[in-house]
Amino acid sequence: MLVLSRRCGESIVLPNLGVTVRVQRVNNRQVRLGIDAPPGIQVLREELLIDGAGAAVFDQPDIESLVPTLRSVLQAALAEADQLAQDEQGRLDESSWCRLITKLKAIDGELAAHAKSVAKARRTSRIRRALVVDDNCNESKLLASFLRMKDFRVETADNGEHAMRSLERHPLPDVVLLDMNMPQYDGRWTVDAIRQQSRYDAIKIFAVSGMHPGEYGVDVGRTGCDRWFRKPLNPQLLVDAISAAIPADKLLAN
Repeated sequence: MLVLSRRCGESIVLPNLGVTVRVQRVNNRQVRLGIDAPPGIQVLREELLIDGAGAAVFDQPDIESLVPTLRSVLQAALAEADQLAQDEQGRLDESSWCRLITKLKAIDGELAAHAKSVAKARRTSRIRRALVVDDNCNESKLLASFLRMKDFRVETADNGEHAMRSLERHPLPDVVLLDMNMPQYDGRWTVDAIRQQSRYDAIKIFAVSGMHPGEYGVDVGRTGCDRWFRKPLNPQLLVDAISAAIPADKLLAN
């Protein structure tokens, strides 16, 4: 690990990545950093990459997306093997070439079947949707980014009024992740507004707050928030709770 000392206003540059980290403010035990990174590079706080067991959580490679490339490589190998098999100067005898070609064709067939089954599963599966409501732009973006990493479709709103507009204009989310302490149209107002409309009955509301529910006068249950999560938030536990509360067959139609 490289350890550097920087003063307020000074920067650290990672030229190969195109990333610049600038010290914006130093206050007691906290340091405020500004990070400038290319669009393709995600920047997340460490706690957003830690699961409930304390282990780092990273995206799994999208194996399915590699299938077309793998098939292309195999098909090119097949074509070359066929050409070599016809070449009198080939180093392998005819039976060896036949076995090689047979194996390659079998692998190609398995990849084709796998790609077909994955495409079918994606067509028939439901997409998980979440609405993140938080007046803190940074907190909202970080949570939304983590959810997108977990294959959620995410909308955001910065207060209850905008959340209700989002519900009217976009496909209904499976869950609303609601900050309670907002200066306008706060969490309690938003819970009441959602629960008063029967067409939103299937939506789960998960409160995300540093305070106790009793301090907001909000019930935890079917008439209020379905679950209450205290800040600082463990996002992986939140995703696990969503999956447990909303099984795949109960996801809202998209």
